[in-house]
Amino acid sequence: MAAGKVTAVLILAVVALAALLLVMRNGFGELVVLSVGASLVLAGRYAPGWVQIWYAYLLTWLLLFSGPRSVLVLHRARRRGAVGSDADKLAESTHLPALFWVLAFAAFSLWCALKGAVLLLA
Repeated sequence: MAAGKVTAVLILAVVALAALLLVMRNGFGELVVLSVGASLVLAGRYAPGWVQIWYAYLLTWLLLFSGPRSVLVLHRARRRGAVGSDADKLAESTHLPALFWVLAFAAFSLWCALKGAVLLLA
């Protein structure tokens, strides 16, 4: 990663966390978002370059793996009877079963994770 890209990753992560903070509804979530945002600001400001690079890579890998994991959480919730998810709303709109949409989400998130991993490892 070039130095400019690492800085951009850290800055964009802080901006995304600030936007997330606007829609948070619980105190623990706000505390986590503020803590991670503060650590990103401190790393971007005071940490040496190699620490910033490792932090940016860690953040990127965590985001890559969170996509497929979120689909698993959605699938488990639906198996337990939860309704009202995006898959359920798409099923109502398109008359395709919600399981189709969960599988489509899974395929797309796995494809994105694979493409991202290839880019990071190149």
